[in-house]
Amino acid sequence: MSTRDILANVLIDVGRHAKAAALLDRCVHDYRRVYGPGHPRQRAAEEKLAWLPDDTR
Repeated sequence: MSTRDILANVLIDVGRHAKAAALLDRCVHDYRRVYGPGHPRQRAAEEKLAWLPDDTR
């Protein structure tokens, strides 16, 4: 999970927002499944996902 999260950050930095959004969506789902709802990692991934432009999702 954390590897996908890091890769999503790199993709955001290079402007590949659609791919980053897909990875962050998977991270949110996995963080919720593994850590339970409301975990700080899940919230951080959700915040990054919300920051991305709407046309990337």
